Amino acid sequence: METSSWTDPAVVVQIGAGFVAIVAAVVVIVQAIYTRRALEEAGRSRRVAEQALAVAQAEHQNSTFLSTEAIRARISVSAPSAELHVEAVDDRLFSPSISGSGYPEAWPAGYVCHVREAERILMVRAEVTLLNTGLKSTRFVLNRALRTAVTRTDEHGVPILIGTEPGPEGVLLKPGEQFAGYFEVSRPLREWIEVFDTRAAGDSGPETALEAYVDDGLDTGATYVFAVVLSGAAVIPERPGLRETWVFAGLYDPRTGRDTGIGTGTRQVVARAWLSKTKGIELPDEPPTVGRL
Repeated sequence: METSSWTDPAVVVQIGAGFVAIVAAVVVIVQAIYTRRALEEAGRSRRVAEQALAVAQAEHQNSTFLSTEAIRARISVSAPSAELHVEAVDDRLFSPSISGSGYPEAWPAGYVCHVREAERILMVRAEVTLLNTGLKSTRFVLNRALRTAVTRTDEHGVPILIGTEPGPEGVLLKPGEQFAGYFEVSRPLREWIEVFDTRAAGDSGPETALEAYVDDGLDTGATYVFAVVLSGAAVIPERPGLRETWVFAGLYDPRTGRDTGIGTGTRQVVARAWLSKTKGIELPDEPPTVGRL
């Protein structure tokens, strides 16, 4: 049997095929190495790009935050300061005049209302003062809700309050100046009874607010709302457990332990800062979240 020589064409072909296979394998390996390096480089480039983007975002957010805080600081310099508070609540119930005076008249103490009078209007009245405690003149918008006194003089020349009328749309108060008037809340008897039932069930019931509104006059500026409230049940059953007749509950007194009577309160000042009032864009309440590197 003849042995194949390396010069035999078939052997040469086999050797060449093996060499080509080896070269191809080497090429594939080299390509895989370069591909992996390219992918690693691309990954590093992506991470660098992401870090650069995060830095840019953080710088932008920081810049925006500093700009926003600068605007807020500028706005706060011109913020108004005021006290809106209830001086006293009239310890009486009022109803529309039946004597022709044209003004609500107080019911006698102990007057009894019957449920048949469900639509009778019953009013409570409080004396309110608005004081400018700031350092500059400020215009307060009241929307005619803080009513002014209508008086007549008695035989001794002493002014007597006979009623009220709608107050001004707004008032301009210098530092230390004040404006006083009356805050009146009217409901039919049936609604006052509903308020009593709501509070007896453990809920606070509705409250009515008188607001003084301030606008600093700047598009990139702020608005402020000062408010006092009247709340509570104006009537209670004449006798416990009976619902046919009702009497004035009086003024709320926490010492009695009863959750009835007319009470007052002051709401926290509501301040809204605006990037643009005309466009309805508010400054954010919270600083932006700064991106982490």
